[in-house]
Amino acid sequence: MKRKYVEISLIVLFTIFGVSACNRVKRDAKKSAKYTNQSIEQAQELDFEKAQELYYKAEKIKQKYSDREKKRVKFNDLYRKYRDQDWSLEKND
Repeated sequence: MKRKYVEISLIVLFTIFGVSACNRVKRDAKKSAKYTNQSIEQAQELDFEKAQELYYKAEKIKQKYSDREKKRVKFNDLYRKYRDQDWSLEKND
């Protein structure tokens, strides 16, 4: 009985950990895409210092996933989705 309780507890714990890790990747991809798009906007407005600062923020987030193959692929897919989505919404306005 006690062994079954421990197994169920571990399953629940790993599920929670897995879900929170996925949410972190998604949140980081959104934030990095937002910084990238803001960097492009600042460059278009000729505010290159601000553009560079935002670009470095985006790159710092991206670097967190550079050494983890599986998470890097997921991050890059989400990053491109959010970057292009935000960019196309702004261009249509």
